[in-house]
Amino acid sequence: MNAPDAPVSQGPASELTLLRRLRSLSTIGVWHWDLASERVTFSAELFRLHDLDPVNDLPPQDLAAALCVPEERAHLRALIARAIEHSAGWDCELPHVTARGRRLWLRLRGEPELHDGRCVALAGTCEDVTAQRELRIQARTAATRVRQLSNRSFVFGVHPERIPGAESPGARRVCPDASRQAISRIDNGCRPQHDRFRSAGLATKRRALQ
Repeated sequence: MNAPDAPVSQGPASELTLLRRLRSLSTIGVWHWDLASERVTFSAELFRLHDLDPVNDLPPQDLAAALCVPEERAHLRALIARAIEHSAGWDCELPHVTARGRRLWLRLRGEPELHDGRCVALAGTCEDVTAQRELRIQARTAATRVRQLSNRSFVFGVHPERIPGAESPGARRVCPDASRQAISRIDNGCRPQHDRFRSAGLATKRRALQ
């Protein structure tokens, strides 16, 4: 006889525990900026993402300086000003250098918090998308190379799997359809030439045996 299943803990406490576990596994941090006090706050994950200590370090009070490299701060400040003045959110990807010198690409999203129709605070998320961007770049590079090779006559007779980049992880993960289509295009072009060369080779062997 099987033992009864153990009771599953439910309620706000268990949900909060689950939320904390999920947040600890993610690479998404949360930030908040109170306009009246000009106070910027970071979640624990955002501290870790920036290589800061949530106990001993304080987030920079300049939000743009806290979230991107100096070259992009004017752009981010323009998005912040637009959010405050026109209650418009934003979603962009900008480069960032952490306190330990790690170079990342961050996806920054922000939304205004309104009170009586007036923006009183900004809140948003910060996500590390460095790996995703690298995959997209690899996929675009591979797809471009495959297209270039498929348009050249000298690739006839070359199996597409032997073309560098045709089956790169980036191409398979990010744009599998484009990668497969390009490879199929090459394969279709290669096959008649390959069959012709093979037939010619067999004919030569037959004549040599006669």
